[in-house]
Amino acid sequence: MVKLAARPSQQHDHELTKLRCAECDAPICPKCFVKTEAGLKCPLCATPTWVRSARRRRPWSVAAGVGAALMLVLATLVAVTRSGDSGSTAAPSTSTTAPLPTLPQNPRISIVPTPGPAGDMTAGPDGAVWFTSTATNAIGRVTFGAGARYFTDPTIKSPTQIVSGPDGAMWFINGIGGSIGRITTAGDVSNFGMPMDAAVTSIAFGPDGALWLTDTISNAIGRIGPDGTFKLYRDDRIGVARGITAGPDGAMWFVNTVTRGLGRISPNGAVTQLELPGLGLVQWMAAGPDRAMWVTLDGGDGGVMRVGVDGAVTKYPAVKTAQGITAGPDGALWFTSPGFRSMISRITTAGEILPVVDPRLDAPWRLTTGPDGALWFTNGPSSIGRLAPA
Repeated sequence: MVKLAARPSQQHDHELTKLRCAECDAPICPKCFVKTEAGLKCPLCATPTWVRSARRRRPWSVAAGVGAALMLVLATLVAVTRSGDSGSTAAPSTSTTAPLPTLPQNPRISIVPTPGPAGDMTAGPDGAVWFTSTATNAIGRVTFGAGARYFTDPTIKSPTQIVSGPDGAMWFINGIGGSIGRITTAGDVSNFGMPMDAAVTSIAFGPDGALWLTDTISNAIGRIGPDGTFKLYRDDRIGVARGITAGPDGAMWFVNTVTRGLGRISPNGAVTQLELPGLGLVQWMAAGPDRAMWVTLDGGDGGVMRVGVDGAVTKYPAVKTAQGITAGPDGALWFTSPGFRSMISRITTAGEILPVVDPRLDAPWRLTTGPDGALWFTNGPSSIGRLAPA
């Protein structure tokens, strides 16, 4: 039997996956695959042919890393060549390369080691931050100074996204099986099986106390009421949806990966859409304190975008690859930038951006504001980070 090696996924460069698209054989992000009659497919191959793009995005972080390595080699060769010139009057050097500059460690940042990568995280009602560990089939709990603790259960299978519920428990997606899990602060686990074959890609609690979800098999949005009743909303404008988030207008907002725009579904199921032509692929979004949705973009010019409830769009240039975003405790938004130059940045509602850098930042991905007022973030393959308040 041939064993596939884990490779960066086509949708998210930092996500290592062994899944392959049944049509193009590209690595598929475990959060974004689509189940079809022909097997698992990437979102692009699963969409109708008339909306497909002729080009596929290459893993930019790998290309950037290779490019940086080549530049370093070239710089070294130039340094060696110059030191060997016969006309040079400089004293011979004992080293062919100068030491690379080292960023100072930011005293506000702390790193907590973990046995595997954290997938997503949320603030719990018990003063801790809870996170998913897809590789270890576990749900983790971490507090500052006490480290991380893990909870396992046979029903926890490749958990991806996790959110805090109004019932004092955490709810999460099982990446394998398509079910919704629930874990209490005591570690008791229960499972909500979907009433149909589903591939749940995102979940969020709405102002109505219900759990809303996106399903890429039925291309629909589901709602699990506080009483456990399930309802499925179908609409052509939903497309292949993910990233559902509660908005400041009482509706749920989501990403339509077919149109590369945003969608909005009201509490009674009415769907509207907002097209964002040429602005890049929406990665994540969060409701800001200014009655607007703030969105991170990957591809195109990248950056961060503000979308008002009235549909007005303002784009702020930042890095090319912005990923997770959350409302901070200081009235601003915070977002992550993984890749060759990892950083976490703060953007005010006026669009002023301040990056935070540290040599220990290792492709930060998701982040959340913790119960302690600090920003917690996933950090590479074996740690979680904490950025203390200023």
